[in-house]
Amino acid sequence: QQANEQFPRLLPNGLETASTWLMTIEDGEGDPVGAIWIGAHPTNQSWAYVWDIKIDEPHRGRGFGRAAMLAAEQLALDNGHSAIGLNVFGFNERARHLYATLGYQVVSTSMTKTLSTST
Repeated sequence: QQANEQFPRLLPNGLETASTWLMTIEDGEGDPVGAIWIGAHPTNQSWAYVWDIKIDEPHRGRGFGRAAMLAAEQLALDNGHSAIGLNVFGFNERARHLYATLGYQVVSTSMTKTLSTST
């Protein structure tokens, strides 16, 4: 439901929305291995934002995510953006490690604790 509500706001003109790129990530043979969605940052229009990146399971750990992120950074620079942001879940250690090795820094941390009636 949240995604259905966000798409019209984030993609008001669909695939023709300015400063928005939805791309397939391909291997060296041209076969799809994932996808990436880059658009305007939600609060800073001079920045780009990675709304989604996904590498298909059999292709993870082979450098496709790194290559896609480097390409995204260049795309953002080429289109006048001064920075690029993203969100990553705390439990996604593989992705957090990738972003850290690419120079991304933590800006904020959101924390949750599951409560139980037993101690």
